Amino acid sequence: MALLTLAIVPGCSIVGTWDAPQDCPWGASDELESVPARITLRDDGTYAARVTYGGKETTNQGKYEWTGRRLIITPRGHRSRTYTGWHWDKYLRLSAKYKGQTVHCTLTRVSE
Repeated sequence: MALLTLAIVPGCSIVGTWDAPQDCPWGASDELESVPARITLRDDGTYAARVTYGGKETTNQGKYEWTGRRLIITPRGHRSRTYTGWHWDKYLRLSAKYKGQTVHCTLTRVSE
C-alpha cells in the first residue's frame, strides 16, 4: 500500500455526494455487507443513501455528525455506527472496527 503524502485536513466540509465502491462495508444493522453505495451528506446534518443489495437498489436516510476525524451515521430506526475518517481533496477514507477487525472504505466525492 502506498503511503499517503497529501495533506489531510481535519474539519473540512464533507457536505456533498460521495460514491463508495463495491468493496466498501456498509450496514444499518449489526451485519456489514460489501456493496456499492451513493451517499449525500447535507449541510443540515442529514443524509440520504442509495445502496445496491443483490442487484436491488434500496434507500435509507438519517442523521450524521462529522467531528473532523469521526463520522457518526445514524440511520432512521437503527443504532449509530461510528467511523474514523480522513478527508482530503475529493476523498473520504473511513475505517471502523467490526467483529475484531478493522474495515476500510475510500469514498470519492462526485459533487458538492
